[in-house]
Amino acid sequence: MILFGSRIRRELEELLDSIPGQDPGEVALSLLELMAENAGKIGGREVDMVLEGLSRFSFIGTLCTLHMLLKGVAEDGFNNRGFRHVLGMMYRIYSEIYNASQDAIQSYFLQALGHDSRVAATGYSKSLATTLLYGRSKIRALYTIEGYPLKPGKMLAAELRKAGVQAYHVPEDFTYWVVSNSTVVVIPVYGVSGRGWMTVDMGGAILAYTASEKGVEILGLTHPLFTCRPSEDALLPHRVILTRRLKRQETTVRFSAYEHLDPSVVDKLVTPEGVIRGVDSQELEAMAENGSKRLETIVRDVIRG
Repeated sequence: MILFGSRIRRELEELLDSIPGQDPGEVALSLLELMAENAGKIGGREVDMVLEGLSRFSFIGTLCTLHMLLKGVAEDGFNNRGFRHVLGMMYRIYSEIYNASQDAIQSYFLQALGHDSRVAATGYSKSLATTLLYGRSKIRALYTIEGYPLKPGKMLAAELRKAGVQAYHVPEDFTYWVVSNSTVVVIPVYGVSGRGWMTVDMGGAILAYTASEKGVEILGLTHPLFTCRPSEDALLPHRVILTRRLKRQETTVRFSAYEHLDPSVVDKLVTPEGVIRGVDSQELEAMAENGSKRLETIVRDVIRG
């Protein structure tokens, strides 16, 4: 049992360590799936470790959501059999909510996107990729900011090209050129920062502010489960720094994995509930508060289930 526990702890630690620079929605699903499949080998120690790891990312909606769900389960104190049952239910419910939110976002995005659009985008997530694919009938060309050193834009462009989209990845130095040749900018939004601003991929802010200066429409694309109020220390620099050793080089690069964007520059915010125009910090905080209340209800239903 100790050996099994050690293996599960290592796998959980690896997933938690991989969060910066990864697709937050997919990491959250992977964490919950791993815990559900190994519930009989997971105790309070492992749950506390996961809660501590997730608490560093309260400004990312999907991870904050998972933190709230697990915290509710842990506080109730299940035995192994009950714990296994509840984790399985949580994974199914979480997956259903995530997929339903994604379907709604795709539909609203298609409505918000103009015909024959030239789209500029940044970052990578499954939500962003599938949403752009859903709207490809309206997309003439797609330009993605490359995103050194992880290069998520290169990955996004490659994936969309395979599906027949005319997509190109462009270095950050050409952000102004990209915006000048685009009719709309799409910025994936992962959550709410501590001051009510939007959490976006590194490079999202410069793309959005450049578009605002040029008068190009900006669509904020909320990640499913865009909820939760972050902790007061969520924006401390050490919480969002990512270290990567470059391949075939002896160089280790340290950089911020996320940055924050003033919502006032975003023209439309595409959410699972619809398209919102002219969002401000107060509205974002209200959305977070309402989301937290909905999550508390879900937690209670799961526990009583």
